[in-house]
Amino acid sequence: MNLAVAVKELVENSIDAGAKIVEIKIRNYGEGGFEVVDNGSGISEENFAGITAKHHTSKLKEFSDLESIKTFGFRGEALSSLCALSNVSVTTRHGSSEHGTKLVYDHDGNVTKKTICARNIGTTVSVNDFFITLPVRRGEFLKNYKKDFGKMILLLQEYCLVLTDIKIVCTNQPKSGAKQTVLLTNGCNVMENIISIFGAKQAKDLIKIESPVENETGVYTQQSLADDDSILDIKQSELDELNKANFKVEGFISNIEHTARSSKDRQFFYVNSRPVELRTISKLTNDIYHRYNLKQFPFVYLNIKMDQSSVDV
Repeated sequence: MNLAVAVKELVENSIDAGAKIVEIKIRNYGEGGFEVVDNGSGISEENFAGITAKHHTSKLKEFSDLESIKTFGFRGEALSSLCALSNVSVTTRHGSSEHGTKLVYDHDGNVTKKTICARNIGTTVSVNDFFITLPVRRGEFLKNYKKDFGKMILLLQEYCLVLTDIKIVCTNQPKSGAKQTVLLTNGCNVMENIISIFGAKQAKDLIKIESPVENETGVYTQQSLADDDSILDIKQSELDELNKANFKVEGFISNIEHTARSSKDRQFFYVNSRPVELRTISKLTNDIYHRYNLKQFPFVYLNIKMDQSSVDV
């Protein structure tokens, strides 16, 4: 686990808890710790001990649940790992509770202190002294924490772009100086999120990507998949599978005349709004783009949507 993964796991927990506002507060680029604050459903008292236990919590009840997963996380192992590496406290209030509770955990995930406190419904996870139990790893972290912070921001951008009904705020408080807002989205729509993160100039250069379906029927046909020169050689059985899976794509890509980038650092791929690494599709996208702009890489936001039962978890 590193800073980027730790923050990602906590943000995913907040999203799965139904939060509409998630705030990530970083202290001195992560060197001073971090916390994730949300207004989700909170944690009920009977789960105070279980959320940090190894191999204990799960969002899967049966094997067949793998075919209908809609949550970002499958198991709640992140807090267990964070406890083993750091000093962790959780402040939470469930919707059924009249007050909040602050919980302090030891490195084995056991509750060592429980205090009643004031809090709105939701959860705050605070992590301090990252890698305190691994001196060599902590020494390495302290040498490279600003680099790790940069990786964390890149990972957060993936979530900030795709989440269109959740406001995400990420701030950093340096040792000296004022608090900085690093990322801020209002969760209106993808284009607004692109503008919030990368600016209006980036958004101006983008072309919308839409599924090549027949407008009247909304299904794939040989004609709808035709390119400029010929009809693609796709079997009817393959078309039937596409339509059965409700396979659709949506997104944006840079036009060929824009001032593009020398690297692929602004390319984002998703399956059912979950950030994923799709090397084959990434290569295909860039290969086609390089037919028209050989020297640069495009901005890409591509969200592939289909029935969850058609996705290989």
